[in-house]
Amino acid sequence: MVKNGSRLSGDIRRDQIVEAALRIIANRGVKSLTTAAIAEEVGISEANLYRHFNSKDEILQGTVEKIGEGLLPALFTVLEFVSITRLSIVIMGDGFPLLLLMTAFNLARSSEKSNGFAM
Repeated sequence: MVKNGSRLSGDIRRDQIVEAALRIIANRGVKSLTTAAIAEEVGISEANLYRHFNSKDEILQGTVEKIGEGLLPALFTVLEFVSITRLSIVIMGDGFPLLLLMTAFNLARSSEKSNGFAM
């Protein structure tokens, strides 16, 4: 549990709340995720949660976004590794699988660039 009675910026406190929600889910499961548990984990009152989030659903949305921030770069790293590995195997083939692979790889790269990530 974070014990910090000092005032923090809204963004920092929001991050603490989301991180606390993630810890509770990881350690105790989703059924244990209550606003009381989150508030206790952060070291603030339950009412104070609502100064930073309008609802428990909004806290969950922030939690999902946080998970996504970590997953997307990892996904692109895996895609790049798999594509390069398959490319080295397929190069010995007749070209058609290589064309399919390169098309898939380029689609992944374009999606990555449109989401603001660069390989």
